[in-house]
Amino acid sequence: MKHISSESGQGLLEYIILTALVVLVCVGSTKLLGKKLNTKLKEMKTQIDQGIPVKLSP
Repeated sequence: MKHISSESGQGLLEYIILTALVVLVCVGSTKLLGKKLNTKLKEMKTQIDQGIPVKLSP
């Protein structure tokens, strides 16, 4: 009679949790960077509309 181990289920659960954490980090960083990029692009548009030379350095 073979003993069935539950370690494979545990490994799968760890993989799912790790994948979910990676997804959360990616979504959060994309939202944060998106907001900053949007703000910078709006500033550049305003400067272009006013005829002010655009400074591209951070």
